[in-house]
Amino acid sequence: MRRATNTINYSNALPLAQGVQFDV
Repeated sequence: MRRATNTINYSNALPLAQGVQFDV
């Protein structure tokens, strides 16, 4: 799994694309 910092940046652009939803 990537770092939380990367996930937050990506989740903002494509949260569904990652396949995993993160609580921001």
